[in-house]
Amino acid sequence: MANNWVAVDAGIDPISWARLLRRAYDSVVAGADGGRSAATIVRPVIQASWSRSEQAQVDLERRPPIMLGRDEVLRTLRRRPSAGILPIVRAALARVAEYAHQVVVLADANGHVLWVGGHPETCASAERINLVPGAIWSEDVCGTNAIGTSLALAHAVQVFSAEHYKRSLHGWSFAAAPIREPETDQLVAVVALAGSFKRAHPHGFALVVAAAQIIEAQLRHEAEQRDQRLKVEYFEYVLGGGAEASAVVNPMGRVLVSTPQGWLGSRLRLSPEGVPMAPVTTKVVVEKTRRGEGFLVTRETDQQATDRAAVLRLEALGRERAAGALGRRAFEFTPRHSEILVILSQHPEGLSEEDLASALYGAAIKAVTIRAEISRLRRLLGSVIRTRPYRLVAQVKADFLELLELLEQDPDPGAPLPHPGRLLPSSTAPAIIELRARIERSLASSRSTLKPPPAGRAQRIEDAIAG
Repeated sequence: MANNWVAVDAGIDPISWARLLRRAYDSVVAGADGGRSAATIVRPVIQASWSRSEQAQVDLERRPPIMLGRDEVLRTLRRRPSAGILPIVRAALARVAEYAHQVVVLADANGHVLWVGGHPETCASAERINLVPGAIWSEDVCGTNAIGTSLALAHAVQVFSAEHYKRSLHGWSFAAAPIREPETDQLVAVVALAGSFKRAHPHGFALVVAAAQIIEAQLRHEAEQRDQRLKVEYFEYVLGGGAEASAVVNPMGRVLVSTPQGWLGSRLRLSPEGVPMAPVTTKVVVEKTRRGEGFLVTRETDQQATDRAAVLRLEALGRERAAGALGRRAFEFTPRHSEILVILSQHPEGLSEEDLASALYGAAIKAVTIRAEISRLRRLLGSVIRTRPYRLVAQVKADFLELLELLEQDPDPGAPLPHPGRLLPSSTAPAIIELRARIERSLASSRSTLKPPPAGRAQRIEDAIAG
């Protein structure tokens, strides 16, 4: 053997080696001589993996289960780091795999297969063992296999024929290498090359190791380029009169530049959603950068704290134009501004330019159109409307929100209700149409019987609508 990680030497007869391994496997499974004879044949890395697989009670016969649906797989492939890894995998290994009657596989850090490509006949064979997008090949589910075992060991490994824990994989040879995110050294994916054990070659191991190194180098280069763009965008923000204390933070939580220097430290913890979190002693506002590649962090001012405590009142039921009040100031908004405010009231977490455009128009439009509308709206309401992402930071109290809450929480859905008027009845914005339909479905459901309303309920709803 070349080393503990490679299963096949260049001069070995794969068929003879597979037969020998199968005898060793059968002796271990049957419990013959306590598996002592297999210890002289089976590599230590495989013996250790068999032991872990047995402890995990992996089924020797069952195929790897499908855990992710097609839509979830596609969403994962569109996100980083998968979106940056897949093109390199295709370029580095797909043609080689097709020529060598192999398949190349990309899986995530949990062992979920995301993409399979290569020779058509081998791809068809792969489907029969559930080597398909959405299937999970982690070691604790699938037993000893190159994808799962390389993830478990955080090391490249080749698994040949009966070294696999599942019998259905004994006709296969796999080589796999994990991929790490360069800045954090976190394992984020695994790339594998697989095919019939009869075509196994030690070069397969070398190929996937080289491919993983190329991918990591490319991820490092792309991260450096992204961080440079974030710095340029931040300098433009500072020169344009940005906040007194601010910083730009990359997606890994590293503070790239701050003003004044060092006020936020060098790295921030990330929330489960991937948003930077400042130390508990520092109140900050976190916004996405203009291109969405990182985060702009600013120290919260007294004005921002005031904005968060402010109350924005909206009335949009039975009105072509929403009416509103912020403090002592009252407004009647344009139809477009009415739609924007109603939509943002539904998304306290905020919306990107693309998502807000889709909610308003249902199709892609130039970003400058959205920016212009928000700019005009901010002249009216001030900084309670934020950008990156677009959101309302004031407390929102709206007639349609209160009506929905009453309809959806009332224990007696059969009680008749007064009709409050349709939500922005002339609006054709997709998000408004959807919300309007939701309200009307709830109203129709509540009117579905003729039971008299509980005492005071109709008055509560009228009071809520009237404000």
